[in-house]
Amino acid sequence: MMHRFALTFLLIVSLAASAAESWSDWTIQSKPKDESQIYDVELHYLLIQDQGYRLAKFGAKSDPRFELIGVDQKNRTIWLLASPFESASAMQTSVNSYKCKSLAEPQNRRNFYSICNSRFAVQHGDVTKVDVEKLRQALEQAGFLAAMAEARLSQYRAEYANAKTAPALKRFIERYKDNDPENLVPLAQNKIPAQTLEDYRAGFKRAMNTPLRVEWDDPGVFRKEALRRFADYYRNNDPEQLAVKANDEYMRMLAADERERQRHFEAVGQLGTTVCLDVHTDPSLAYDEKHWHEAAFAQIVGSTEQATPNKLKVFVHQITYWKLHEVNPGKPVASVMLDGLRISSDGYFWSDRNGWRVCRSK
Repeated sequence: MMHRFALTFLLIVSLAASAAESWSDWTIQSKPKDESQIYDVELHYLLIQDQGYRLAKFGAKSDPRFELIGVDQKNRTIWLLASPFESASAMQTSVNSYKCKSLAEPQNRRNFYSICNSRFAVQHGDVTKVDVEKLRQALEQAGFLAAMAEARLSQYRAEYANAKTAPALKRFIERYKDNDPENLVPLAQNKIPAQTLEDYRAGFKRAMNTPLRVEWDDPGVFRKEALRRFADYYRNNDPEQLAVKANDEYMRMLAADERERQRHFEAVGQLGTTVCLDVHTDPSLAYDEKHWHEAAFAQIVGSTEQATPNKLKVFVHQITYWKLHEVNPGKPVASVMLDGLRISSDGYFWSDRNGWRVCRSK
């Protein structure tokens, strides 16, 4: 009994949705377009059978039983996606309008789908156009309006179900505030306070658990950035003091970095010490993991020849170049550009003492 009630309810909803649709809301374009000429549309095949027309998501343009339809739901626009030219060779001719030499039956399509072999072609003077009324009648017989209404209803329900964060809920509300067939917008609004708190807690957890890159000289680079961003974002809206905790952890990591930097700063000044410097070869890239994944790096390996309080003179033994997305561990190169200066193997390099570390080569 409950199953029958559910089916009846869904049928009523579907009929109500289609009843709200009207052909006056839709425009069928009179000019055909090739499928390659139009983007961001849904593709539907219109299939002719003994019992009439029906819509299908799959078909073949070379099959005379099918016509290809392009649908822009947002702007309520329909195109017949048939080539405006009679043949492949005619496509090479640059003309503003094209008259079919003759209107062929779909059975004579011969693998080239054209307005000239569509069942919806009509001659208007020198131009072959889409018979808009005939196409509308075929779409009406196929239940087009009900199918489009049901598709939008399904998308509306799916967007609500998939709105798992406060920003996603707000986007749903903004999109459907003036067209809310099942009153899901108030439900989404009611979810926002609890979801905002959940997003806040989840963001803190993600920042604290951002993976360390143990193979790097600075393994905490992305965790520090995640903590800093979280603390900045929630600084003025921090109900559970998680931004404070994130900032405390960020400062703790910076202090540990400074202790490690100072240790290396002293050690690399010893003459003959093997030292390394990892450099980002394109520092203009944004400082986040997505862009660093695309970035290139180099490691300069050498030995300390001379040290001052601020500088090191290093004899370069090897330069290795790599990208983060590459599986291989890097390849030796003869030289690399750094701040406009070319650094070469078997040459000397004066640079800031900061950044050099007792070597753990890549």
